[in-house]
Amino acid sequence: MTTESHVSHPVTPRRTYLIGRARPNAIVGRNRETGEIALIIGGAFLGMMCGLIVPVLSLRIVLLMGFPLLALAAVYVPYKHRTFYKWFEINRSYKRTLKQGTVYRSGVMEAGTRTDGREVEIGPPPGIGRISWLAAPFGPDEIAVLLHADRRTVTAAIEIEGPGVGLRDSEDQEALVDRFGTLLKHVANGDGFVTRLQMLARTLPADPDAHAKDVAVRGDEKAPGWLMQSYDQLQSMVSTSSEQHRAYLVACMHYTRELSAEAHAMARAARPQSGRKLDRDAGLAVVMARELTDICSRLQEADIRVR
Repeated sequence: MTTESHVSHPVTPRRTYLIGRARPNAIVGRNRETGEIALIIGGAFLGMMCGLIVPVLSLRIVLLMGFPLLALAAVYVPYKHRTFYKWFEINRSYKRTLKQGTVYRSGVMEAGTRTDGREVEIGPPPGIGRISWLAAPFGPDEIAVLLHADRRTVTAAIEIEGPGVGLRDSEDQEALVDRFGTLLKHVANGDGFVTRLQMLARTLPADPDAHAKDVAVRGDEKAPGWLMQSYDQLQSMVSTSSEQHRAYLVACMHYTRELSAEAHAMARAARPQSGRKLDRDAGLAVVMARELTDICSRLQEADIRVR
């Protein structure tokens, strides 16, 4: 005989969403880097040449099979959660960093400004890659868009108000999660170019005595003594730790032919309105602003406001 507490309840499966589909973009395998493909081709070429040049049959067979197998092993065989090719790149970068010094110092302070008042552009730190910042109109203001040339991605972030799920009832929490799931489904199955969504939470320190200082400056000195004493007691009972919480929504687009064509079309369409010629990079920023506008409308349906 069992009681209700011992009855096993069905486990609710976790909500998972697939944004975009994995498409093979390499000649050999899927999502292979150019260096990995070159290593495989080089190993096959060396094996073929050894099979044609080496006169000894036994040595010819060993070299003919050895070089391609070594190349495939370096690319595909895992070793300490990575491949030998990845570890070679990591060790080479690490040794080069040790030779050049491990402390990065930006040259922004010594860069100065140009004669027309513009600041001299300073490149990113080593290891970041080739990036460029763009700007596009977004509502009454502008939005900053990051174009990463090496990773072929376009990224932008907007500040949102945290959903505050823990402050709601269970039914409201479930409805809020369902609405946010609808947003992810729309992004995953829609015709847009956004392939990645990420919510970031940031905690910033704040002055715990900010309210007391504000009361000391703007408080009424003619207030009754019992009221001021009561307020001081109430303030002493409150925790002095203070933090500021920020939430951000990051959207990412991968550079494809369709996105390039759309950016080119948006740049040509925006040229008469702005009065100046826009390049394709500026068109990418306009496309990202359009995608974020659509996402913001979905966020409002999910009861998440944009700051």
